[in-house]
Amino acid sequence: MEDVLDKILSRVQKVSRTGEARPILLFDIDDTLLSTTQRHLRILREFASRSEILSRHLQEAWTLIQLEPVHLRYAIADTAQAAGVSDTGLLHHLKDFWSDRFFKNDYLMDDVAIPGAARYCGDVVERGGGLIYLTGRDTTMRKGTLYALRENGFPLPSDDGIELILKPRFDMPDLEFKSDVLKSISPRRSIVAGFENEPAGANLFQENFPQADIVWLNTKHSGRPVELAAAIHRIDDFRRSRPPLVSSGSTLPANS
Repeated sequence: MEDVLDKILSRVQKVSRTGEARPILLFDIDDTLLSTTQRHLRILREFASRSEILSRHLQEAWTLIQLEPVHLRYAIADTAQAAGVSDTGLLHHLKDFWSDRFFKNDYLMDDVAIPGAARYCGDVVERGGGLIYLTGRDTTMRKGTLYALRENGFPLPSDDGIELILKPRFDMPDLEFKSDVLKSISPRRSIVAGFENEPAGANLFQENFPQADIVWLNTKHSGRPVELAAAIHRIDDFRRSRPPLVSSGSTLPANS
C-alpha cells in the first residue's frame, strides 16, 4: 500500500502540473513539525538548578534535572508528579516558572524538527506545492518561530506560496482561531492535505476540507479523549514507507 506521505506528494505534483491552482498543505507547528521536548526539558532543568530550589528541595531538584524526553507529559506539573514530586507549593511554583518561559522566543529556539518533517516540506515545495504554517502560537512568538524553522531547514514564509499564520492574541483559543482561518481560505485554493498533532485540530481540518488527506501526528497532545474521524491518517513522524500506525476510527487514549 502506498505510504500516505508519498500519496500526498503525488497529489501535489499532479495538481501542480494542471496549472489550475497551486496545491496547498496545512501544517500545525508545535509537536507536528517542531518538537517542544527540548523546550520543556530546558525549563525543567533551569527551574531545578535555581539556588532556592536546590537549598529547599534538593532531592526533587535532582529528580527533575535527570528527566529525559520519555518522562515528559503534556502538562509540566504532571511530568513532575509522575517523577515523584508531590509538594503542592513546589508544583505551583514550577507551573508558574514554566508558563513565564514556554511561550517566549528565546525558548522557542530550542525546538527541533520532528524526524523527516523539514525534508518533507521541502519536497512539497519542490513539487510545486505551497505551505501554510497554521499555528496556535501568537504574533509575539514570530521571531522564535522563524528562527526554529530556519535552523531546522524548513522552507520559510515568503511571497511564493509559503505562509505563517499566527494567532492575533495569546488568549484566543486555538480551535476558535484555526476555525476562523480555515473558513476564510478561498474555495479556489486547492487544499491537498493537513497535518495536526491535536485530534480536535485534525478533525477540524477534516470538516473544512473533506477532499483533502488529513494526517494526525502521534507525538504529544492535550490528552482530551477525542475520536478521530475515520478518514484521518495516523503517523509517528515524517519518515516515509512505514506501516499504518493503528486502525482508523478508534478513540485515542489520553497523552497517546
